[in-house]
Amino acid sequence: MKTRTMKRMWVLVMLIALAALCFSMQIFAGDLARGDMNGDGKVDSDDAIYLLRHTMLPDQYPLACDHETEIDAGFAPTCTEPGITEGSHCTSCGAIVVAQEEIPALGHHYIDHICSNCGDVKASEGLAFTSNGDGTCYVSGIGTYTDTDIVIPAKSPAGDTVTSIGDYAFYNCSGLASVTIPDSVTSIGFAAFALCDRLTSVTIPDSVTSIGAGAFDSCSSLTSVTIGNSVTSIGAGAFYSCSGLTSVTIPDSVTSIGDWAFYNCSDLTSVTILSETVEIYDSAYTIYSGATIYGYTGSTAEAYAEKYDRTFVALRKPGEGLEFTSNGDGTCYVSGIGACTDTDIVIPTKSPVGDTVTSIGEWVFAWCESLTSVTIPDSVTSIGSYAFYGCSGLTSVTIPDSVTGIGDDAFYNCSGLTSVTIGNGVTSIGDSAFLYCFGLTSITVDTNNPNYMSIDSNLYNKDGSLLIQYAIGKTDASF
Repeated sequence: MKTRTMKRMWVLVMLIALAALCFSMQIFAGDLARGDMNGDGKVDSDDAIYLLRHTMLPDQYPLACDHETEIDAGFAPTCTEPGITEGSHCTSCGAIVVAQEEIPALGHHYIDHICSNCGDVKASEGLAFTSNGDGTCYVSGIGTYTDTDIVIPAKSPAGDTVTSIGDYAFYNCSGLASVTIPDSVTSIGFAAFALCDRLTSVTIPDSVTSIGAGAFDSCSSLTSVTIGNSVTSIGAGAFYSCSGLTSVTIPDSVTSIGDWAFYNCSDLTSVTILSETVEIYDSAYTIYSGATIYGYTGSTAEAYAEKYDRTFVALRKPGEGLEFTSNGDGTCYVSGIGACTDTDIVIPTKSPVGDTVTSIGEWVFAWCESLTSVTIPDSVTSIGSYAFYGCSGLTSVTIPDSVTGIGDDAFYNCSGLTSVTIGNGVTSIGDSAFLYCFGLTSITVDTNNPNYMSIDSNLYNKDGSLLIQYAIGKTDASF
């Protein structure tokens, strides 16, 4: 019995000695942090005992970790969502080194219905709505609302989508000074804003397709009207007797203009009609007699002006004179500058023969030093090599989301180019595409682009590991 006890004691002594040896080896190696086995912040004999316990019961006596930390990114709060502070954790043991804390949401701060933090528009409360029974509704009246500035919500209090402004909804609201129409609205009803004589401006969003008869009749203070690009019909008397209106542009989406639509607008001097085939009601009272009509040669606007003795001024079509080459499949590419003498070129979406313009060919605008701006339509998917080579007068360019490829040397030596905006669809940018653009100070890439990004206004690949184009006009000492 005594012999057995002695053996046990001998084993225990050997284990303690082994632990002490391990401990001393770690100290000898200079790893003082790992010498703190029990995590009490000290390196002493207690650590040897703790190491022994760890040897026998590792789950109950884990060794202290010297923490290889990794940053846990934080993010700022928004008006409606909380943020979180930056923190860190150990990649070895998973312990939280610096705990992250929630940052409360900022909350909206509205000034004149617009949040100064995020730009959110606060809808007016108290307006009357009538349901259509299908999840949509229309504004049927001013209800209990008493403010002079109305912001129509996209949803009614009951949750229906607001798709129209009903007949007479704001009729004779003499105190109404401004109105904001949401993108959910597709139609404006009969006399909806008639006799709102304090209303000074209105923007009709692209969602709206029809403006009802008498919609803005006798809005005598109305000086500015923006008609969205989806409007197809302008009803009879829609802007009748809007005596403060001086000019109006009717987009090419409009197919019909009703009788008296712009008559008795005594200050109206300019009506621009962008459709070549719009049906203008056949009456001298459709458009005010003192207005000059701007339109395209051979259009129905020109015919109306000639018939009713209005002054007509012909507009140049976008890209008029450019040369196009058909691809034989209903598409084409810009193949030459042709007879175009514009310094600000707007490339059309369709060629004169009706083909869709899908690309800008090689060398098309090379050495056009007088070219100061170019508008590339959403139909274009590629820009050819050398397309704008040496266009020293070009100051900025926006590559739309539709473009997937920019060819070699496409904007080579555009020495006056100061800013480039690249859309989210670009997947390839050729060699030297922006080389020797000595004035270039800003390259901006859409954040949704999967292949490229901008850092400090320079062009990089998506992970930021490869600098593709430095904005050479910048004065930074380093990057």
